[in-house]
Amino acid sequence: MRAASVKSCLTTFGVVAVFIVVLFGLSRINYLLFHTVVELFSIVIAAGIFMLAWNARSYHQNGSLLLLGIGYAAIAGMDLLHTLSYQGMDLIPGAGANTSTQLWIAGRGMESVTLVLVPLWFGRRIRERLVLAAYAAAAVGLAVLVFAKWFPVCYVPGQGLTAFKVAAEYVICGLVLVGLVALWRKRRSIDQRVGSWLGASMVFTIAAEVAFTRYVSVFGSANLAGHMLKLVSFFFIYKAIIETGIVRPLRLLFRDLKREQESLETTRDRLEESVEERTAELWQTNMRLSSEIAERREVEHELRSREQQLQDMMRRVVTAQEEERARLSRELHDEAGQSLTLLSLSLNGAVKQLPKGERSVQAEIRQAADLAQRTMDRIRRLAHGLHPPALDVLGLREALREMCVDVEARTGLSIEYTSDAAFDVTKEVGTAVYRVLQESLANIGKHASAAHARVDVHFSQADGMLRVRVEDDGRGFDPDAVDSAGGGMGLEGMRERLEQLGGWLELESSKGKGTHLVAHIPVKEAT
Repeated sequence: MRAASVKSCLTTFGVVAVFIVVLFGLSRINYLLFHTVVELFSIVIAAGIFMLAWNARSYHQNGSLLLLGIGYAAIAGMDLLHTLSYQGMDLIPGAGANTSTQLWIAGRGMESVTLVLVPLWFGRRIRERLVLAAYAAAAVGLAVLVFAKWFPVCYVPGQGLTAFKVAAEYVICGLVLVGLVALWRKRRSIDQRVGSWLGASMVFTIAAEVAFTRYVSVFGSANLAGHMLKLVSFFFIYKAIIETGIVRPLRLLFRDLKREQESLETTRDRLEESVEERTAELWQTNMRLSSEIAERREVEHELRSREQQLQDMMRRVVTAQEEERARLSRELHDEAGQSLTLLSLSLNGAVKQLPKGERSVQAEIRQAADLAQRTMDRIRRLAHGLHPPALDVLGLREALREMCVDVEARTGLSIEYTSDAAFDVTKEVGTAVYRVLQESLANIGKHASAAHARVDVHFSQADGMLRVRVEDDGRGFDPDAVDSAGGGMGLEGMRERLEQLGGWLELESSKGKGTHLVAHIPVKEAT
């Protein structure tokens, strides 16, 4: 044992010896005053333990200290009643030696139960208000039993202690001994200083109870010895709880708080290291992400540039296609058409010049003339399909109307055509709209088996959008099925034409319910 610990123990026992000598002298002068001083000393210590435990409850994870404090608060109340009812005090009417002895047994019984529960409850939380209510109810109930004369008789003047009182003292000693054994088993979890003083207090409590089984008079020597031992017991619990709690609060009663603090410090150090490592990792990750973002922006910029180039190229390809179609249309119409027209006229003239008797030759020439005429008509339709002259001559509205009339004549499909009274668009937009409607009507004629179709061309000044709506009452189809099957090349072509102009295509269709198509094209009116 360290020198400081030896010196502290010697000092403590010296103080105890001085107290005993002084109190012994006081008992020789006035025993009632001696008894009152001893009991008030224990009451003050018990109340101090309660106040310390109750006010420190939020700092303790362990409920044992609070249980000890609440228990000793109830014990202080019983000891106060015991002191006030002691023989010779004459403060409580009807109270006497038996009443004070009964209250003594009640208080010591509560103390022994508390000293058993404290080590058994180590490491567990308690519901403080419930425990406080239970101890208060027990104290009030025992007091009522005593003052109502329902508590067993413990002392008979002139005869001494009853068998119940002696048996109760030994039961109390046994309970305190159980608590002492439980405290020993928990010694590794309890601060050594606190555990030593608390164990010593329990030993002196047992000794005091044994002494209280021997007296005949409440002013006798056995009673004096019992109170001296009780004083020492409470002085030691004062050393264990109050002094240690004030001087070294982090080591109060149990070492779990100190261990928790050390654990928190270790966790904090590890957390700081982890934060530093994580910060470094995040910084590196951030640098990588910044680099990746920069690369991605470059790639996106390159993709947008390539996409713009592709769109420009597609636009030039479409323009070149339309120009080539227009050239082919003109050549077919102007050259081949005119040649066939001249051929047809020549053949008809030749028929007129032949003698009437050459009927077989006339018939063959007429067949050749008819063939030339039919070929010329087919070439005109082909030229018209390649590039309708009405689109250049009459404008978009009339070219669309002419298309609808031509489709009606060739297919028998009834088409209702409506358009705005006045709008004009660029050649590029006009060609795209013409081709979209041309493909839509071709699809209706080939696949829809429709009897009626409706075409509406509308220009909105509010958003600058030209909308072409085409509806039919045909058999319809599943657009998702067509896309997943890789079909719908006509639809895909329409989408591509519109996307090149910044537009889009809406399509609604289902089997048996017809098809509804809307082409949206942002336009600037031609000047």
